[in-house]
Amino acid sequence: MAGNWYDNSTFTMPGSEVTVTPVATHRLSSLGGLYVNMTRNIDMSTFHPQTVNIPEGVSSFKVYDNGGKDGNYHVPCNDAMVLNAPEGYVLRVEGTGNFGSIGFNETLKIFNGDEWTMYEGGNHVVIGPLTSVGNQMQLQFHNTNSGHSGFDLTVTVYKPNTWGEGTDGSADHPYEISNLDGLQTLAALSESDDFAGIYFKLTHDIGTESKPFRKVIGDNVDHPFSGIFDGDGHTINVALTNENAFVGEG
Repeated sequence: MAGNWYDNSTFTMPGSEVTVTPVATHRLSSLGGLYVNMTRNIDMSTFHPQTVNIPEGVSSFKVYDNGGKDGNYHVPCNDAMVLNAPEGYVLRVEGTGNFGSIGFNETLKIFNGDEWTMYEGGNHVVIGPLTSVGNQMQLQFHNTNSGHSGFDLTVTVYKPNTWGEGTDGSADHPYEISNLDGLQTLAALSESDDFAGIYFKLTHDIGTESKPFRKVIGDNVDHPFSGIFDGDGHTINVALTNENAFVGEG
């Protein structure tokens, strides 16, 4: 799976011969190229949300406005998207926006349970991070002004509260990773956080031959993992590929 995973788009075949080269990746993340574009809605009187059911195994993906990654968004638009994570997971949304002039004609709202956060027009708007209270979030983008580059969001999908009660990541109380869920949460969050100065401790062997650890911790060259990880003599069973091969000790 690579590139756009959920975009409702059309493609017009050109008159000349076309060569299609599929690209596969085990990296079910924004770093592996996963993204979804908002679908444009020109009914300015109401929203018609598109529903995105996130497959299990996806750790992160990008969300772009109706103009996609590189294009300007199309106006007028009254777009909405509902993000549904698998049961037991939460969503963290963060990114930047460029909406043009400041005013209520250009707004991005992120609904989280009964609350919502609004980002108004402007350039270089910092969005989030916002973490969902459950496994769902809704985005609403309303704009009647001329199109700009819009927003570039990263949505991280992970299981919360998997690092041990009473731990805070300090040297005296390191986050405790005791199972595959906890390690996969660290992998997901490390795509956007280097965890510099944060302590982790492995408290059990993790992974089996039939269910190995398949993610990469610190899989972002812009901010590689900088935390302190104490394996405490335990073993992690890892599914190695050419992309995530490494050598390490506990």
